[in-house]
Amino acid sequence: MRPADLNRRRFLAGLAALGLGGTVSGLVGRAALAADAAASDRLVTIGAAVTETVWALGAGDHIVAVDTTSQSPADVMKLPKVGYMRTLAAEGLIATGATRVIADDGAGPASTLDQVRAAGIDVRMIHSATRIDEVEAAIMAVGKAVGLEGSAAELGRTVTAELASLAAAAETRAHHPSVMCVIGVGNSGLMAAGRDTAAAAVIRLAGGRNAFDEVADYAPVSAEAAAAAAPEVLVMPEHAIARMGGHDAIVNLPQLRLTPAAQAGRLLSIDGRALAGLGPSTARIAAGFAAELDRAGV
Repeated sequence: MRPADLNRRRFLAGLAALGLGGTVSGLVGRAALAADAAASDRLVTIGAAVTETVWALGAGDHIVAVDTTSQSPADVMKLPKVGYMRTLAAEGLIATGATRVIADDGAGPASTLDQVRAAGIDVRMIHSATRIDEVEAAIMAVGKAVGLEGSAAELGRTVTAELASLAAAAETRAHHPSVMCVIGVGNSGLMAAGRDTAAAAVIRLAGGRNAFDEVADYAPVSAEAAAAAAPEVLVMPEHAIARMGGHDAIVNLPQLRLTPAAQAGRLLSIDGRALAGLGPSTARIAAGFAAELDRAGV
């Protein structure tokens, strides 16, 4: 079996729980000839949603390196890493021998990407979707970057429909718990996800309310701001909980310990991809988080 075929099979298996298997299988099959026609392309993909979308379109075998936020499907973990998406180095990107870099628009710094362009490498920037109505355009932009617009249109419609269905189901929830998504910055700083973030969208898709909707993006969290937001649930990416000392250490942080969530010990983990833009895996992640909220009794 060719590597391209194996990649497609593994990605389709990962989509089974999302209910996209049959549709995506069909569009990937139709995309095979177009992908093979671009066999000389060497892609570096930056951003979890970008990488997953390229793979879902059947072009994963053209990826030669990814950033550290790109962790699925499983074969992505075997690829060389070019660093964190916001602190990229031109030398590392150029050394991959890539012909094209496809990057989330949060990637940078801009000076690095300018150096990559100056080296003759095509750089395509993809707007990171933080709302359901942005997902189709983001997938289409990736499809254009890999020459698979037709397949991208179908995938975009399918993923958007799945997210819309999940959003409708979330509206029927009897109680919409207040949820604060926090990430660690440096040794002691915390940031919370505001309303115009992928994390806020996932919280809503899971049936929760984003506790920090008064700010637009990520904002620093003080003890006063956290107490005023009064989240019933705290959520952090899985790796961040471990890095910051575990459950007990986090709920006892000065910034969080006065919140209802911390006092109840209600800290949940979430797949880190929830913070990285809406894409093919978002519905599965949000459905999993909804189940976590149910198990937490909120």
